[in-house]
Amino acid sequence: MTKDVWAIAEAINRARPETDETDGRVVTSLYRLLGRGKPVTDADLSSVTGLAIKQIVKRVGKVAWGISR
Repeated sequence: MTKDVWAIAEAINRARPETDETDGRVVTSLYRLLGRGKPVTDADLSSVTGLAIKQIVKRVGKVAWGISR
């Protein structure tokens, strides 16, 4: 059983997109803002992260699975 769990975990890990520190900052900021219980705009994320809105749109699509735009 344990071997199966590790195989599944490895498969999931391989399926994830490669991310960098900035991607991590964007997704962390996104979830913190969502934790307030209100919708989050690209402008909100841009303000918090200091990234241009164009970069926010690109990175959110890459790292925030299950987030509806």
